[in-house]
Amino acid sequence: MDLFHQNPGAKISILFSIAVAICFFGFSACKGGAGNSEGDAEQGDGQQKMIQMVAEIAKKINTPRNRYAAEAKLALYDSLATVVKTPAKRSP
Repeated sequence: MDLFHQNPGAKISILFSIAVAICFFGFSACKGGAGNSEGDAEQGDGQQKMIQMVAEIAKKINTPRNRYAAEAKLALYDSLATVVKTPAKRSP
């Protein structure tokens, strides 16, 4: 601790060095590392997984019971109207 009392600028330079290191490692972790083709493949897999998840969620919430899913309600009412217009043929 005598180092900081003798040289007040040492505390600032150490904190600055730590901040730069955190930023460097943070950015390299976000990009998957420089020249890391495995990181790009993992990112592509993650993107595909996210696309699949969003598609599954969209399929689950696109039902006529969802009051905001107008297209699903339209499809339901259209199918009901088609059934009413064409009566079922009964065989004797």
